[in-house]
Amino acid sequence: TPTPVAPAAPPPSDAAPPAGAMVAQVLREAAPTAETLAPPPPIPRGRVEFAAAPPRTPDPADALAARQAGGSPPTSVAPPGGLPDDAALAALSALSGKAPTAPGQKPPWPASSLVTAKVTAVLPGCRVEVELHNWRYEAALAAVRCPDDRSPFAARAQEQMRQLILEQNVVVSGKGGDAKSGGMAVDLFTPDGPLLNRELVRQGLARDVAGRFAQEEREAQSNRAGVWTSPQGE
Repeated sequence: TPTPVAPAAPPPSDAAPPAGAMVAQVLREAAPTAETLAPPPPIPRGRVEFAAAPPRTPDPADALAARQAGGSPPTSVAPPGGLPDDAALAALSALSGKAPTAPGQKPPWPASSLVTAKVTAVLPGCRVEVELHNWRYEAALAAVRCPDDRSPFAARAQEQMRQLILEQNVVVSGKGGDAKSGGMAVDLFTPDGPLLNRELVRQGLARDVAGRFAQEEREAQSNRAGVWTSPQGE
């Protein structure tokens, strides 16, 4: 008689499910629920109010710079105590080395001892006009006196100055102050380096009036240069 075949044993419960069943299970778990599909909150219509930026206290240096430039200090945002007053600006100017000026007013000559400026004009009487930061200042050469305008050497001194410094950048040494001939009394160094005050005395085209260039004046007298062509000079 035929031998009966035993039925196949069921797979053990801990056997791994087929790959397709695993993928289906993952998709079912990742499917969105009704809560996750809830619509987003509606966007409000009409004007949307944004929070205003907190007020910013203006920098006193900005107010000083605006006044010196001829403009108005920033007023869009003001601190509780208002903008800095003139006393505060003056104190800030003392710290920065710059004096406050009214709009359109020429600032004073810098307090530093050496300043580079451009000579824009040579004037009679050992005087010059120099330009600094778009402002023009008149200055007289310190410690010297040029010949009188009636002397032929006055024109020679002025011409010599033109050749040496006109439209040139020079170094000016002086802290301001009035000079009898107008403007400031300064030392002026030519682009090549020599001191113009001294050179004019050496060439007999200016007189030493302060004793600073006594040696150069003796040389001019000995060489009978310029105004010293006559024994007494001019």
